[in-house]
Amino acid sequence: MKQDPEMMAADTPQAAFANQVSYCRANDAPITAAVVGALAAALDRSTETGRHVLDWQGPALADALPLRDGIQRRSGRADGPLAWLSLEADRSLLGHALTARYWPGGEDPRLLATAHAYGAWMEWRG
Repeated sequence: MKQDPEMMAADTPQAAFANQVSYCRANDAPITAAVVGALAAALDRSTETGRHVLDWQGPALADALPLRDGIQRRSGRADGPLAWLSLEADRSLLGHALTARYWPGGEDPRLLATAHAYGAWMEWRG
């Protein structure tokens, strides 16, 4: 059975990035939308990480969490410096924490800012 190209394109990594950008904009998070859009635009197949993301064979939206785990496991073997930005709820801050992990050496996240859940505002800390 031949698959509809529009259906196949709807769950590509590029579509997942576009979906996240739309979701951020709809939730009044233009900074996060700009960051995600810039990451999507910067990805290419010239690095192992870029090839791994852009050539993803599974359903990109459904695979987002396993992909996140895979990036963390591969980070020690990245083909160059890698930073993982994360915006997660943090009860100790009574809000959300924007953190970065850098590889090599990404054992401990570094707090960059406290933020609105969708990035509508941020208070930079580091």
